[in-house]
Amino acid sequence: MIPDFIANAGAAAWTWWVLQGSVGADADDSFSRLREHMQGKVEYLLSKWTNDRVPPRQSARHLAVENYIALG
Repeated sequence: MIPDFIANAGAAAWTWWVLQGSVGADADDSFSRLREHMQGKVEYLLSKWTNDRVPPRQSARHLAVENYIALG
């Protein structure tokens, strides 16, 4: 199961892209961009669970903190 705040990040990003005109009306364009941005995050969560038995929610929190720190 993917934590809600990771899954919802994709929806929030898509909304932002629509408002900014970064994606068009073509659904394939939107799905491609979402896949590009979210696939690595989901793969990270699932690999941490599979390889290290770290629950996805815990890995997602770690990922969120790292991204927050990177923003400075």
